[in-house]
Amino acid sequence: MNNEYDKSLADSYDSLNDKKKYREEVEYISGFISNPSKILDVGCGTGTHAFMLSDLGHRCVGIDISKEMIEVANKNNKSKAEFFHVSIEDFLHAQEYDLCISLFNVINHIMAIKDLQLFFESVYYNLKEDGLFVFDCFNSIAVLNNRPAVKQKGSFQIEPGYDPFTGIMKINYIGDDSFSLTHRIWDVSILAEILENTGFDVRCYRRNTKESITEEDYKITFICRRK
Repeated sequence: MNNEYDKSLADSYDSLNDKKKYREEVEYISGFISNPSKILDVGCGTGTHAFMLSDLGHRCVGIDISKEMIEVANKNNKSKAEFFHVSIEDFLHAQEYDLCISLFNVINHIMAIKDLQLFFESVYYNLKEDGLFVFDCFNSIAVLNNRPAVKQKGSFQIEPGYDPFTGIMKINYIGDDSFSLTHRIWDVSILAEILENTGFDVRCYRRNTKESITEEDYKITFICRRK
Protein backbone atom coordinates (compact mmCIF):
# COMPACT_ATOMS: atom_id res chain seq x y z
CA MET A 1 0.00 0.00 0.00
CA ASN A 2 1.12 3.52 -0.73
CA ASN A 3 2.02 5.39 2.50
CA GLU A 4 2.16 9.15 1.95
CA TYR A 5 0.70 10.13 5.32
CA ASP A 6 3.71 11.79 6.91
CA LYS A 7 3.72 14.17 9.87
CA SER A 8 2.68 17.25 7.86
CA LEU A 9 -0.46 15.49 6.64
CA ALA A 10 -1.18 13.73 9.94
CA ASP A 11 -1.13 17.09 11.73
CA SER A 12 -3.49 18.63 9.15
CA TYR A 13 -5.73 15.59 8.59
CA ASP A 14 -8.55 16.35 11.02
CA SER A 15 -8.79 20.04 10.11
CA LEU A 16 -8.80 19.16 6.40
CA ASN A 17 -11.68 16.75 6.98
CA ASP A 18 -13.69 18.66 9.58
CA LYS A 19 -16.75 18.56 7.29
CA LYS A 20 -16.62 14.78 6.85
CA LYS A 21 -19.83 13.05 7.97
CA TYR A 22 -18.27 10.59 10.40
CA ARG A 23 -21.44 10.24 12.47
CA GLU A 24 -23.51 9.39 9.38
CA GLU A 25 -21.00 6.72 8.37
CA VAL A 26 -20.94 5.19 11.85
CA GLU A 27 -24.75 5.06 11.92
CA TYR A 28 -24.72 3.36 8.52
CA ILE A 29 -22.18 0.75 9.66
CA SER A 30 -24.09 0.14 12.89
CA GLY A 31 -27.09 -0.97 10.85
CA PHE A 32 -25.23 -4.10 9.75
CA ILE A 33 -23.98 -5.40 13.10
CA SER A 34 -25.15 -6.33 16.57
CA ASN A 35 -23.94 -4.57 19.69
CA PRO A 36 -21.41 -5.26 21.00
CA SER A 37 -19.27 -6.40 18.07
CA LYS A 38 -15.54 -6.74 17.65
CA ILE A 39 -14.42 -4.33 14.93
CA LEU A 40 -11.13 -3.91 13.07
CA ASP A 41 -10.61 -0.50 11.42
CA VAL A 42 -8.04 -0.97 8.63
CA GLY A 43 -6.38 2.28 7.63
CA CYS A 44 -7.91 3.97 10.67
CA GLY A 45 -6.12 7.30 10.18
CA THR A 46 -6.50 9.50 13.25
CA GLY A 47 -9.10 7.16 14.74
CA THR A 48 -12.41 9.04 14.53
CA HIS A 49 -14.52 6.10 13.32
CA ALA A 50 -13.02 3.83 15.98
CA PHE A 51 -13.63 6.42 18.72
CA MET A 52 -17.30 6.70 17.80
CA LEU A 53 -17.87 2.96 17.40
CA SER A 54 -16.14 2.29 20.71
CA ASP A 55 -18.36 4.85 22.43
CA LEU A 56 -21.36 2.87 21.13
CA GLY A 57 -20.14 -0.18 23.03
CA HIS A 58 -18.16 -2.01 20.36
CA ARG A 59 -14.65 -3.33 20.92
CA CYS A 60 -12.54 -1.52 18.33
CA VAL A 61 -8.97 -1.96 17.13
CA GLY A 62 -7.52 0.51 14.63
CA ILE A 63 -4.45 -0.19 12.51
CA ASP A 64 -2.58 2.01 10.03
CA ILE A 65 0.74 1.86 8.17
CA SER A 66 1.33 5.54 9.00
CA LYS A 67 3.15 5.85 12.31
CA GLU A 68 2.26 9.54 12.41
CA MET A 69 -1.48 8.85 12.05
CA ILE A 70 -1.38 6.30 14.88
CA GLU A 71 0.47 8.76 17.08
CA VAL A 72 -2.33 11.31 16.55
CA ALA A 73 -4.99 8.64 17.19
CA ASN A 74 -3.38 7.58 20.47
CA LYS A 75 -2.90 11.20 21.53
CA ASN A 76 -6.60 12.01 20.96
CA ASN A 77 -7.98 8.72 22.25
CA LYS A 78 -10.49 9.14 25.08
CA SER A 79 -12.33 5.92 24.20
CA LYS A 80 -11.57 2.25 24.85
CA ALA A 81 -10.38 1.74 21.27
CA GLU A 82 -6.83 0.45 20.72
CA PHE A 83 -4.47 1.56 17.95
CA PHE A 84 -1.44 -0.13 16.40
CA HIS A 85 1.13 0.85 13.79
CA VAL A 86 0.96 -2.23 11.57
CA SER A 87 -0.29 -3.29 8.12
CA ILE A 88 -3.26 -5.61 7.67
CA GLU A 89 -0.91 -8.09 5.98
CA ASP A 90 1.07 -8.38 9.25
CA PHE A 91 -1.96 -8.26 11.55
CA LEU A 92 -3.26 -11.82 11.42
CA HIS A 93 -5.83 -12.85 14.02
CA ALA A 94 -7.70 -15.79 12.54
CA GLN A 95 -11.50 -15.37 12.48
CA GLU A 96 -11.44 -12.92 15.38
CA TYR A 97 -13.50 -9.97 14.11
CA ASP A 98 -17.22 -9.53 13.40
CA LEU A 99 -16.55 -6.55 11.16
CA CYS A 100 -13.65 -5.00 9.28
CA ILE A 101 -14.01 -1.46 7.98
CA SER A 102 -11.70 0.41 5.64
CA LEU A 103 -13.09 3.86 5.00
CA PHE A 104 -12.13 7.10 3.29
CA ASN A 105 -10.69 5.57 0.11
CA VAL A 106 -8.10 3.34 1.79
CA ILE A 107 -8.45 0.85 -1.09
CA ASN A 108 -7.46 3.57 -3.56
CA HIS A 109 -4.04 3.85 -1.93
CA ILE A 110 -3.20 0.32 -3.14
CA MET A 111 -1.36 0.59 -6.45
CA ALA A 112 -0.78 -3.01 -7.61
CA ILE A 113 -3.32 -5.77 -8.18
CA LYS A 114 -1.22 -8.35 -6.29
CA ASP A 115 -1.20 -6.04 -3.26
CA LEU A 116 -4.96 -5.57 -3.57
CA GLN A 117 -5.45 -9.35 -3.59
CA LEU A 118 -3.24 -9.74 -0.51
CA PHE A 119 -5.12 -6.94 1.27
CA PHE A 120 -8.49 -8.63 0.68
CA GLU A 121 -7.11 -12.04 1.69
CA SER A 122 -5.75 -10.58 4.93
CA VAL A 123 -9.10 -8.98 5.77
CA TYR A 124 -10.84 -12.28 5.02
CA TYR A 125 -8.45 -14.14 7.34
CA ASN A 126 -9.26 -11.81 10.25
CA LEU A 127 -13.05 -12.09 9.90
CA LYS A 128 -15.28 -14.61 11.61
CA GLU A 129 -17.49 -16.79 9.45
CA ASP A 130 -20.32 -14.56 8.13
CA GLY A 131 -18.28 -11.52 9.22
CA LEU A 132 -18.59 -8.30 7.23
CA PHE A 133 -16.07 -6.19 5.37
CA VAL A 134 -17.28 -2.63 4.64
CA PHE A 135 -15.21 -0.21 2.57
CA ASP A 136 -15.71 2.80 0.34
CA CYS A 137 -13.83 3.92 -2.74
CA PHE A 138 -13.98 6.07 -5.84
CA ASN A 139 -16.30 4.97 -8.65
CA SER A 140 -14.08 4.71 -11.74
CA ILE A 141 -16.87 5.53 -14.22
CA ALA A 142 -17.87 8.69 -12.36
CA VAL A 143 -14.25 9.87 -12.07
CA LEU A 144 -13.75 9.30 -15.80
CA ASN A 145 -16.93 11.20 -16.73
CA ASN A 146 -16.51 14.02 -14.22
CA ARG A 147 -12.84 14.80 -13.69
CA PRO A 148 -12.01 16.31 -10.29
CA ALA A 149 -11.51 20.07 -10.38
CA VAL A 150 -9.22 22.47 -8.51
CA LYS A 151 -10.79 23.70 -5.27
CA GLN A 152 -9.98 25.43 -2.00
CA LYS A 153 -10.25 23.49 1.25
CA GLY A 154 -9.28 25.31 4.41
CA SER A 155 -5.80 26.76 3.94
CA PHE A 156 -5.00 24.39 1.06
CA GLN A 157 -5.57 24.67 -2.66
CA ILE A 158 -6.31 21.17 -3.92
CA GLU A 159 -5.09 20.40 -7.43
CA PRO A 160 -6.11 16.94 -8.67
CA GLY A 161 -4.90 15.28 -11.84
CA TYR A 162 -6.26 12.03 -13.31
CA ASP A 163 -4.71 9.78 -15.98
CA PRO A 164 -7.47 7.50 -17.36
CA PHE A 165 -4.94 5.24 -19.10
CA THR A 166 -3.17 4.25 -15.87
CA GLY A 167 -6.08 4.87 -13.49
CA ILE A 168 -3.77 7.03 -11.34
CA MET A 169 -5.10 10.18 -9.70
CA LYS A 170 -2.58 12.43 -7.98
CA ILE A 171 -3.90 15.15 -5.69
CA ASN A 172 -1.60 18.02 -4.74
CA TYR A 173 -2.38 19.97 -1.58
CA ILE A 174 -0.76 23.39 -1.90
CA GLY A 175 -0.28 25.40 1.30
CA ASP A 176 2.26 26.20 4.01
CA ASP A 177 2.98 22.46 4.37
CA SER A 178 2.35 21.13 0.87
CA PHE A 179 1.97 17.41 0.17
CA SER A 180 0.58 15.03 -2.45
CA LEU A 181 -1.57 11.91 -2.36
CA THR A 182 -1.63 9.27 -5.08
CA HIS A 183 -4.72 7.12 -5.72
CA ARG A 184 -5.37 4.15 -7.99
CA ILE A 185 -8.93 4.36 -9.28
CA TRP A 186 -9.91 0.70 -9.50
CA ASP A 187 -12.64 -0.50 -11.85
CA VAL A 188 -15.64 -1.65 -9.82
CA SER A 189 -15.85 -4.95 -11.70
CA ILE A 190 -12.20 -5.75 -10.91
CA LEU A 191 -12.75 -5.10 -7.20
CA ALA A 192 -15.86 -7.30 -7.18
CA GLU A 193 -14.10 -10.13 -9.03
CA ILE A 194 -11.13 -10.21 -6.65
CA LEU A 195 -13.41 -10.06 -3.61
CA GLU A 196 -15.55 -12.93 -4.91
CA ASN A 197 -12.46 -15.00 -5.72
CA THR A 198 -11.24 -14.37 -2.17
CA GLY A 199 -14.46 -15.87 -0.79
CA PHE A 200 -16.71 -12.89 -0.16
CA ASP A 201 -20.35 -12.44 -1.08
CA VAL A 202 -20.26 -8.93 -2.59
CA ARG A 203 -22.78 -6.10 -2.71
CA CYS A 204 -22.05 -2.59 -4.01
CA TYR A 205 -24.18 0.44 -3.16
CA ARG A 206 -24.37 4.18 -3.48
CA ARG A 207 -22.30 5.57 -0.64
CA ASN A 208 -23.86 4.94 2.79
CA THR A 209 -27.09 3.58 1.29
CA LYS A 210 -28.55 0.29 0.07
CA GLU A 211 -29.36 1.75 -3.34
CA SER A 212 -27.85 0.56 -6.63
CA ILE A 213 -24.91 2.62 -7.88
CA THR A 214 -25.16 4.93 -10.88
CA GLU A 215 -22.54 6.39 -13.21
CA GLU A 216 -22.85 9.71 -11.37
CA ASP A 217 -21.94 8.33 -7.93
CA TYR A 218 -18.41 9.55 -7.21
CA LYS A 219 -18.04 7.43 -4.07
CA ILE A 220 -19.48 3.97 -3.52
CA THR A 221 -19.67 1.48 -0.65
CA PHE A 222 -18.92 -2.25 -0.78
CA ILE A 223 -20.61 -4.59 1.71
CA CYS A 224 -18.85 -7.96 1.65
CA ARG A 225 -19.76 -11.02 3.73
CA ARG A 226 -17.25 -13.77 4.48
CA LYS A 227 -18.66 -17.07 3.27
